[in-house]
Amino acid sequence: MTFRQPDVPNPGATYDPSANPDFDDLRVELNSRRYDEKWVNQIRSAANKKSFPLQLMFEPYDADKAHLMTLGDLAASRSHETGIQYLYPKRVKHILLGHHGLAKGYKLSNEIQVCYKRDLAGELDPRFEITSGRNRTTAIILLLQHFGIKWDKQKVFVSTKVVSSKSEFKQLIMDANDCRKMKGAETRNHKLGARGVETHDEDRFYSTVRLARKNECPAAFAAACRFTAINKPQAFQDKLYTYTASGYGQAMRTSKENSAALMELIKGEGRTDELKNLAEKISEQFLQLIAAGLEHFPDKYENISSPRQVAQAICRMLELDIPTYG
Repeated sequence: MTFRQPDVPNPGATYDPSANPDFDDLRVELNSRRYDEKWVNQIRSAANKKSFPLQLMFEPYDADKAHLMTLGDLAASRSHETGIQYLYPKRVKHILLGHHGLAKGYKLSNEIQVCYKRDLAGELDPRFEITSGRNRTTAIILLLQHFGIKWDKQKVFVSTKVVSSKSEFKQLIMDANDCRKMKGAETRNHKLGARGVETHDEDRFYSTVRLARKNECPAAFAAACRFTAINKPQAFQDKLYTYTASGYGQAMRTSKENSAALMELIKGEGRTDELKNLAEKISEQFLQLIAAGLEHFPDKYENISSPRQVAQAICRMLELDIPTYG
């Protein structure tokens, strides 16, 4: 197997939750629980041994030939990503404390899947990405950190895939995660990634956003908005992404003139400052727009009223045809 040696696109990014404040409440909950000391000691005793993954995962068929990776390498793989993949504390909590939670002594049922990419010359990029299991990986690390076990060298079972194109990668990651259960922000990001739009870094995003197609322009605008809220809680970012994507799409559909102007804002050369400015204004007003939407459309749920308000605000700011709703 031949590997090439590229640069890391997203340096410093990690699935190690130790410095992530979103998991503080979960840490408190883990600290408040009582554990079976015999079970905990079994995990400690297996650390750095071949039997370690069997303490937390079901044995795969023909285990001697199963692929193993260290948790340190899996955590560091987040730095390989050019499209944002989110961590969700509620999902990590369910993995740890759900009905068959790891922290309750049960084993992880679902596999961790990683993917390598092959270039046109047939060489494999060593920068694998987790296509299924980022929340499971984080849950295992969090549990080992809680027990005071040095986690980064511990090996776990993984399944591996190889793809030859961005579209194959998008298919793999959406199928592996079941796109019906994925957050809207995730699915839109993967669709942008399939076109070559990089959403992991603001500079790379604005360098590649012109690759978006017409029907991906709403997602591209939402990604621009998310960069203005990068320090906000994940729940805020998800809502911002979802409502601004929907609102931008509604603004585009209002008229042919709107569609042309808003597509040009995303895809046009030299429009970066204008796109950033609009994204900043909408993000700054986001909470007020949500409140105004509930006031102006009192018979609608927030996920309907807020995108409408965003659409109207976009059109007013750009002096475009303002959508009306019966």
